Amino acid sequence: MILSIKAIWQNAIFGDYRINIRFGKILQTLSVQIKHSIPLTFKEWADIKGVYRFLNNKKVTDKSILESQSSIISVEPFATYLAIHDTTEIDLTGHRGSDNLGCLSYKNKKGFYIHNTLLTDQAGIPACIFNQYYWNRSAESLSKKKARKHLPIEQKESHRWIESVEKVNKYFNAYPQSTLINICDREGDIYEMLSMEYPAHSHYIIRSCNNRRTQEEEKIWDLVKSQSAIFSYEIEVFDRQTLKKRNAHLEVKWLPKVELLPTYRKGEKVKAVNV
Repeated sequence: MILSIKAIWQNAIFGDYRINIRFGKILQTLSVQIKHSIPLTFKEWADIKGVYRFLNNKKVTDKSILESQSSIISVEPFATYLAIHDTTEIDLTGHRGSDNLGCLSYKNKKGFYIHNTLLTDQAGIPACIFNQYYWNRSAESLSKKKARKHLPIEQKESHRWIESVEKVNKYFNAYPQSTLINICDREGDIYEMLSMEYPAHSHYIIRSCNNRRTQEEEKIWDLVKSQSAIFSYEIEVFDRQTLKKRNAHLEVKWLPKVELLPTYRKGEKVKAVNV
């Protein structure tokens, strides 16, 4: 499932083969050195100028670059794939032109957010960035957190999780013999995500953020704690408080299918969801 650089640039959809060739040269250089700025990475003035011309070309868009990868993914039958969804922030505060950007968490914190969907094989080896969604906030919206809470899900930032999962599920509909597992962090623990219709070969693992109630008026975290561990193991982790490595003891527990009650929403009729 690993894509070659040659396959990516040859199948790019910029509509100009010369742009495809430039794209291939850029990918080749970045695959070796990606840590520095464009001038430090490419060094020669002709190459630096070529990169900036490529990025300024109207035919080069985020969509065309992403589809250069996703259009040639080879999905094997009976194989398992992971779609890892998460959001990161690009903090450009203090950079030249940052005043023209929107806000992050604070008015004077400039930049934008990117929500990525990374597609990997079962071993976690990346194949491509399958999807990206990016945005920022206006300074006026920062003081309206309570008002945003009551907006329809389609108007909330959290809708990006649903859109990303729907997009990768739709792509894998053409491969019903494969298995797709969507992996989401705590931000993905929203009712609309849990209540979505998933194809039979598509599943999800979502880190729990809300101690939800079941139909039997029990709390889901308490139910999990009451279960016996199927197996346990230890991994080495970095402790942020002590700044030292330590062993973390992990336990795997299993619950039969339970029915969760959604959070109460004023003026809405919402039903329980099976997980």
